[in-house]
Formats: sequence, structure tokens, C-alpha cells
Amino acid sequence: MSNSPPDSFKDVIGFPFSYSEREFKESYGINSKQLALLLAELQAWMQQKSTSTQIISVLGI
Repeated sequence: MSNSPPDSFKDVIGFPFSYSEREFKESYGINSKQLALLLAELQAWMQQKSTSTQIISVLGI
């Protein structure tokens, strides 16, 4: 992810506010790494929970 150009996230993330895209790009290197970490942790959590439950709801991300 950190090797991707900053504009590559625009359609995937869907920045809800006009300033959020600009702020993401201002610290692109660290923000893209944090986003990758968040997604990896979310994926690990979902895999762990999928063994004990049939439905997973994730709200507020």
C-alpha cells in the first residue's frame, strides 16, 4: 500500500469530507501504513471471530 500513488485510494476509501482527502495526502506515508495496519488487524479479528460466530457486524469505521 505504501508504494501506491496517493490518488489510488480516492475511489477505494471514499473520503467523506473535502478536507479529509487533503489531510490523508499531507502525511501519506504514515497514513497509508496506518491504514494497512488497521486493515490487517481487522482481518485478523474477523478471522478469529468467524470461528465462534455466524454474523459479524462492524459499525463506525
